[in-house]
Amino acid sequence: MIEQDNTSGLGEFVLKTYSQFKEDRNTIEQKWEKNINAFDKVLDTKEKKGEGEGWRNKTFIGITKQKVIAAYSIVIDALMKNGKVPFFLTCKEEELQDFEELAPEEREFIDQNKEIMEAKIYDQLKKSGSGEELSKSVLSCAIYGEAYAKRTVEEVVDEGYSESEEGVWESYRNSYECPKLENLSVWDVYRDVEDRDLQNSRGLIQRKLVSPFELKSMSGQDYYLDDSIKIAISGNEGFSDPEDTNSLPPAQREISNRKRSIRLLEFWGRVPLKLAEEFEARLKQSGINDFSLIDEVEEDSGNDVEIMCVMANDQIVRYVRVEKNERPFYRTVWEEPIDAKSGVGVADNIEEIQSVLNGAVRGFLDNKNLTSNAMFAVKRRLLHNKLDSFKPGDTIEISEDCEDVRQAIQQLQFNDVGESMMSMINLSLSFADDESSIPRVQQGAGGEGQETAFELSQRLEKSGKYLGSVISNFDKGMIEPVIKSFLDFNMRDPNAKGKADYKATANGFTSFQDRLTKIAGIRQSLEMAQSNESLNKRVKFDQIFKEFTDLLDIDADRWFMNDAEAKEQEQIESENQQRMIEVETAKVEAEIELTRARANAEMVSATIDAEKLKIDQQRYLDERNKPNSDKTK
Repeated sequence: MIEQDNTSGLGEFVLKTYSQFKEDRNTIEQKWEKNINAFDKVLDTKEKKGEGEGWRNKTFIGITKQKVIAAYSIVIDALMKNGKVPFFLTCKEEELQDFEELAPEEREFIDQNKEIMEAKIYDQLKKSGSGEELSKSVLSCAIYGEAYAKRTVEEVVDEGYSESEEGVWESYRNSYECPKLENLSVWDVYRDVEDRDLQNSRGLIQRKLVSPFELKSMSGQDYYLDDSIKIAISGNEGFSDPEDTNSLPPAQREISNRKRSIRLLEFWGRVPLKLAEEFEARLKQSGINDFSLIDEVEEDSGNDVEIMCVMANDQIVRYVRVEKNERPFYRTVWEEPIDAKSGVGVADNIEEIQSVLNGAVRGFLDNKNLTSNAMFAVKRRLLHNKLDSFKPGDTIEISEDCEDVRQAIQQLQFNDVGESMMSMINLSLSFADDESSIPRVQQGAGGEGQETAFELSQRLEKSGKYLGSVISNFDKGMIEPVIKSFLDFNMRDPNAKGKADYKATANGFTSFQDRLTKIAGIRQSLEMAQSNESLNKRVKFDQIFKEFTDLLDIDADRWFMNDAEAKEQEQIESENQQRMIEVETAKVEAEIELTRARANAEMVSATIDAEKLKIDQQRYLDERNKPNSDKTK
């Protein structure tokens, strides 16, 4: 059995390194705490003690969350286009530009192998859930300004049904090892902040809390020390809580009944050669001789060696020497500030704007509460009845000495400053657009209304370049090295097909920039075509529309009719047009007939009037020409 005394030696060195790394990131943790509180809309007031207690509004407008989610959506859309991580493989012949000089069958063979290897990596990324882990890293990066991930190998189960004989199907279950990208919480990673390069720094420590059951299940795995695991489990009951809960990930802080009480520290880094040799000598005394992944250990000028060890509380439960530059961790940043220990994210950029916006909104609502609710000043000696509060319809008895009720009760009036506070709120939202480089139009909201089309296009162009730099950081810091690790895993697999001398390249940034460039070019082309009459007649607008929607990840085929539908639509439009012509013709004919009928009616009326006139005239003449005798009578 291994008897360890970790108050000195290798264990003490790892614990001391952990303590140093933890101390060095104190200020970073404070920043992270502000970031996650702003994202989760946890109000961190800056009021003086007692100020506004019991009445001050606690509204939190989540502008930080809005900007983070908008930025995350754009970046993850570029990094996971159509659900796939964008990368490609190139072979040696393509790198040397000799590919076109090869015979057609040789080029076809190389292309087939490359397609096989790329398809295998895509399948591994999907089966291992690495795409989902990448999404978590992007969100973490937007919130905290940086993200960490780790390459691992896990067992993947492939389940399904196969036909054993005609009509007879049986279930099958096959398991195999698959590489995986695992997102790590920034709270669980401790690093040497003096060096941004995780491979060349002093080291890196991943902290994890496990239960005794989980630790025991690690027995028998490569380079684990079974006796040390037993010691760690048996001594855990008297071991105090190893962690300050404030340094744990937020989701683990409020757990009252913690079962994962054993702290695991997975250390990858350089240690003094003397300490490594002393620990290895103790392993040899216990009959353990396998503690190196490499045949010959290279020592650097500082007499340090590269190791990986795992400590469970104060016991080393795993140990192995490893090669340099093989630490399985990746780090990427949203923005890489100059001379700073940590990355800068969206939440950092709008920290002050979030505070200003919260203050403006709370002031606006507090003022509305004061101006919309009646408040009174009362002289109780001029009242007969006790008055704590009253409502409409109440009767208030006043003293005989009170000549005017206004001497006893007066309403307090407060100025309504809502409009001035609204201008502050709108100004804060505008500043949030500028500080985050995520305009509101990219959140699906309308613009400010005061921007011209040119100004808006310029704002979107600058935002695109900014987010392009973020995507480039992920390409270089995480995706490209991860794809290379998947490729290395497959190249070491004797059963893998499609092997060749490949180089892995991430092209998330390239595809994102190409899309922005094409969208801008199409817009300019449409503007030119619409402003030129001769071009307008010759341009195929439907083809341009399809190209434009493809770049926006919109399925234009759902909007376009096929040939049969187009022919049917043309026939319907033709029939509708014919009906419209017939209706218009009928209307015209009806108007003509109506006009003709009116004319005829007017002619008949005029004829009748003329006949009446003739009759009246004749009567008049007859009366006039009668004999005088008749008149006398």
